[in-house]
Amino acid sequence: MSARTFALPAGFAPESIVIGAGPEIFVSSLADGRVLGFDLRCGASRTVASATGTAAGGLALDASGRLFVAGAFSGEVRVVDIGTGAQLRRLRVAAATDSLVADVALTPTAAVFTDARVPVLYRLPLGKDGMPADYVDVVPLPDSLEYGDGYNVCGIAAGLDDGDVLLLHAGTGALHRVDPFTGAAERVELRGDLTGGDGLSRRDNTLFVALGFRNAVAVVDLDAAGRRGEVRAMITDPRFDVPTAVAERDGTLYLTNARFRSPRTPDTDYNVVAVPWR
Repeated sequence: MSARTFALPAGFAPESIVIGAGPEIFVSSLADGRVLGFDLRCGASRTVASATGTAAGGLALDASGRLFVAGAFSGEVRVVDIGTGAQLRRLRVAAATDSLVADVALTPTAAVFTDARVPVLYRLPLGKDGMPADYVDVVPLPDSLEYGDGYNVCGIAAGLDDGDVLLLHAGTGALHRVDPFTGAAERVELRGDLTGGDGLSRRDNTLFVALGFRNAVAVVDLDAAGRRGEVRAMITDPRFDVPTAVAERDGTLYLTNARFRSPRTPDTDYNVVAVPWR
């Protein structure tokens, strides 16, 4: 696919993006909690999740059309049916004043959410049919992840054979593989610089990292066990404007331009950009 740009509503303030099974992408709003769907063939949009008056951050989508939404500054997590728009779960997991529920990834048994301010994971168990529970387990993270002031662990990716997840610390650029049941962490041996990294997207043994204020996407080769990695490419584009999330399909990357350097107003323009990466 050639480079394309998808215009978002003025003032939308996008944060995350995920690609569905069909020709549709889903984008979350920090401004009001909406999630929009965009048809990749024609660019037509629809409202998947209505505004909540709070923020929507990271997104993950299961094979049954259940969309898991990190609630950012609201201290909440939500689950929405992308077909009907029905809200299946809305759970408070942390105090809104202290937390930033940043991102989410799906393992075979749970939806796992990160908090950029508090050193914990929020694990939402999934039943055998994939339906989420009505409670969340809070899993403390070890001191080795080096939480401090500002933004810490934001990005998360799943898909490792033993159910572990990959966590990226935005401040240090350190990548860890973590057991979402115990919080036990092991630092990934990494060649390359992922400082400032935000959203992650994993495709087999390739990890894509949105580098936000660096206006780039890092392409990381992982070994089969997810214990070693090397940054093999940095993708840039003049249209990048603080990309906070990345999703990949068929050799194309889709990124949300959060535009954090620009004032967020009801009239600010926002978009999603697509770039070929191979």
